[in-house]
Order: sequence, then C-alpha cells, then structure tokens
Amino acid sequence: MSSQIDFKRIAEYDEKDISKAADEINETTYILKKNLRKKIKMYEKLMGTDMQNDAFENITEVFEKIDNSLGFKIYKDLHDLDHINNDKKISGIDEVFKYIDQFPIASVQWPIIGGFYLFDHETEKKLIHPGEYSINQDQFFGNLKFYSVVDDITMQQLMNPSYSTRRHDHWKLFLNLAVAECIGLEPLYEYYDLRDPSKKLVTQKGFIIKKNGTEIDIRVEIKKLFKMIFETTKKEVLNHNEKKKDFPDGEGALDPSNPVWNKLSEAANKLTSSIKSLKNEFPVIIANIKKDQINFTFQEIRDFLKNNGFDEKVIPARSKIESMTGGQGLVKRMSKAGGAGGMEKIKEDYPKWIFEQLRLEEEVKAKKDENIDKDNPSNQKKFDIDHKEGIIKI
Repeated sequence: MSSQIDFKRIAEYDEKDISKAADEINETTYILKKNLRKKIKMYEKLMGTDMQNDAFENITEVFEKIDNSLGFKIYKDLHDLDHINNDKKISGIDEVFKYIDQFPIASVQWPIIGGFYLFDHETEKKLIHPGEYSINQDQFFGNLKFYSVVDDITMQQLMNPSYSTRRHDHWKLFLNLAVAECIGLEPLYEYYDLRDPSKKLVTQKGFIIKKNGTEIDIRVEIKKLFKMIFETTKKEVLNHNEKKKDFPDGEGALDPSNPVWNKLSEAANKLTSSIKSLKNEFPVIIANIKKDQINFTFQEIRDFLKNNGFDEKVIPARSKIESMTGGQGLVKRMSKAGGAGGMEKIKEDYPKWIFEQLRLEEEVKAKKDENIDKDNPSNQKKFDIDHKEGIIKI
C-alpha cells in the first residue's frame, strides 16, 4: 500500500513517495502556469472597472488553492528559507513571489556526499592552477568519500562555534595537528600558572611533554580528544534526528545519497522558474498583490460588519466573528492577509483604512450635493426687476 506523504517528513520518503511528491509539485506548477496566469491576465484587463474586485477575488482563490496544495508545502520544505525574510516564516505564494529572486536552488536539506576526485601527482600539480586541461583515464585515481551523511553533519556541527565553543576548539586543534604532521612542524609547548599566565614554568618544542614525571605524546592526546568530541556530537545528531527526521537514517531508510532524490529538486526548480517567469510577465501587479490583497480584505471586513449589524469602524472579537455565517472563513483570510503579524496586524491597520474610506466618501458626497444644488432650478433664487422704480424684488 502506498504511503501517505501528507503526514511524512521528506527524509522518511521511499522511492514511491518521491515520485508522488514530484507529481504534486508538478501539479502546483500547472496551477500556477495555467490557472493563476489566466486570472492575473483577466485582472489586468479589468483594472479600473466595476469588475476589478471580482477579478481579484478569483486570484485570491487560486492563491489559496496553491497555498493549501501538498506540492507547495513540499516545495517550501526543499529550501532553506530561514535567512531570507529576516528569520520570519515564508508562508504563502504571495510572499514567495516577493522573495523568489533570493531563493536558493532547491534540494533535500541534508548534505549530499559527492566525494573528492583524486588524480596522480603530476596532474594535480597542473590542476591547482586555473586553466583548461585534458585528462586521461590513467591519470585518474578515483573518487574518495570519507563520511556518511551523519558524519558530515557531525563535522558541520564541530566547525560551528555556536554549537559548542570548546568542541570547535578541539576540531581546530586536531586540524592544526594534521597540518603540522603533514608539513613537518613541531608545536611550541608552554606550561604556566593559570592565575598568572605571564609566569611561564616550562617552554619547549616538540610533541612529547612531561607531566608529573610521565611522558605524554600530545599527538595521541589530541586524537583521543577529537574522537571523544566527534562521537559525543554524532550521538547528539542521531538523537535529534530520531525526533525531527532531518535526514534518512535507520533500518529501511532510503540511502540519502541515492540519485532518486534528484526528482524532488528537479520538480521544485521548475516551479521556481515558473514563479519567476510569471513575476517578470506581470511585474506591477505582482509587486502590488499584497497591498491589493489587504485592501480587498479590508473591504470584505467592512461588508461583513455592515451586513451583520456590527459597527463598521471596529473589528469585534474573533469569537463573535466566527459565530456568524462566513465568519470562520473571513478570520482565516484576515490571518493570511496580515502576513507574519496575522489577524492582529489586520485589526491594527483596519481603523486607519476605514476612517480614510469614510473621509473620502464624505468628500464625494459633499461634492455631489454641491453639484445637485447648482443644477436644481428649484434651489436657485428668483427675482424680478422693476425698471421704473429701479427695485429688485426677490
């Protein structure tokens, strides 16, 4: 029986799940290229007419369809979006349009172990310099892979001082040792009073030191320490992955380096291309889509309040709105239109919008009344002129 990918993390997918997920992303691409493009094109034609709001509502319906699609959810999970919107979550397609030019290439969110190409020494002496080279099969030693995915993630944590400063220091110490041994360097060893580092008690060069009458090979100590911090960190990575499922691991898991995972990134990158294409085709409309969405939502709120007997200038409590017919859907649309601020952002901005609307409507009404007074003969003063007496009678 096929797995329900709706409830799975990407790292838990099997090959059938990957194919289904790619199909879901492709379906979202189709909705965007066909349905959304058609609705935006219609909106462009109807801008400035009485049908503009209806046309915009058609766009928001397609937006909602995309936002709720499984393909769109998987698409977002294939990107590291944490640093694009000031660490705020990018939720809907409207926000994706805004930040799409900053999107990285889609891929599974764990390292792919590509390995390292290795060639014979004479060939490598050439390759370290920029240029184009022809390489024969005999010059190729092969591709070397040292780590598994979990090993690679463990190394990334050790290279990150914010994960653990002391472990990061041990990683650098081990790296220094490897380089020193390779190029024939010996470390300078200093032993001093911790209370006063200026008082150096012992200074010497070399890998062998004496402590309490015992000779210690610091190369052995550094390697023991590195192995200890590596194994400790690796255990933490695995424990974390048991809960979060950030990468495939465990019995029955698909190999995280299996090329079949590429189906997901290929489908996602096609969707990115389609989003960019639509944004380039309708740059002004796409740029103002969020503003239009908010104004449309404000008008929807106003109509809802008036139709249900509420004061149109004040948004009532959420529970009151949801108790009315259509209220739950309105609350959902308010939360979405508010972006990161959600419904509270809409409640904060709505009063400014409604008072400005009322002011503009009052101005229009006043001008209309003024024009009626001018055009209505019954409102014009009548008078007679007595030419003999030189008197004007009103």
